[in-house]
Amino acid sequence: MRVTLKQIAAKSGFSVMAVSYVLNNKAHLVRPATRDTILKAARELGYLPNTSARALRTGRFNCYTLLLSSSMQHSHLPRELLSGIIRQLAEWNLHLNVLEFPDEKLGDSTVIPDILRQYLSDGLLINYHYRFPATMQKLVKQHRIPSVWINVANPVDAVVPDECASAKTLVGKLVALGHRRIAFFDASGMYGRPVEDRHFSVEARRNGYLQALQDAGLEPIVHCADVPAAEQDAFGRALLDRADRPTALIAYSNEHLLPAYLSAAALGLRVPQDLSLASFGDRA
Repeated sequence: MRVTLKQIAAKSGFSVMAVSYVLNNKAHLVRPATRDTILKAARELGYLPNTSARALRTGRFNCYTLLLSSSMQHSHLPRELLSGIIRQLAEWNLHLNVLEFPDEKLGDSTVIPDILRQYLSDGLLINYHYRFPATMQKLVKQHRIPSVWINVANPVDAVVPDECASAKTLVGKLVALGHRRIAFFDASGMYGRPVEDRHFSVEARRNGYLQALQDAGLEPIVHCADVPAAEQDAFGRALLDRADRPTALIAYSNEHLLPAYLSAAALGLRVPQDLSLASFGDRA
């Protein structure tokens, strides 16, 4: 026999309206303790929501889709961020689909309708931050799908880290340690591309570094270029093997710390005694 809202209300000691709020994704209208008590009572009674009836009544499926590119270079999602998304949706009694598409399919006009029809999604979380196909952007607008862009500098509906402020923070910590010759090191291969094709962090991190150096009254040392992987060691050594070498180096990402570290080791420089290294990223 199906468990009713009245039964849950009787067991939890709260009104049917409060139970309805909690079980129909309006838990923000009640206190957290009330929500937890109602959910506990629902679990103990073996309550199972009639998702089909709810979808027919509300026109919603209580499910969102995280859209990724199959290329890791185009969709970077730290595990902590994914866990945070899942936890928050679960708190609201919502669910998550995770879909991965090759780049060429993202421009296919059938992708959005397929997501809506096959995966019953109420909205999209789009984690694709490099040259997202214009066709796909038009489809998102055309179908009026609620969408949030992750780590892409869209003017609206986007969640992005403050890369400029992060760079300023790094510089500030190094200055506080007594460093006066601080370099910015980037061999990411982005500089051969037009500005509009680069990830926004390329300019934001460097600009934050430059602003912080200016505020501190220090001269910037920018060492950035498109460098093949096989030549990055020599590129780093050229920066560190000079009389006025930097005493601290900020790399665009953790990937570029390695050539800097190897260059320092080859020159007999100790880290951190002779050279402090810092970078951006979620992987050490």
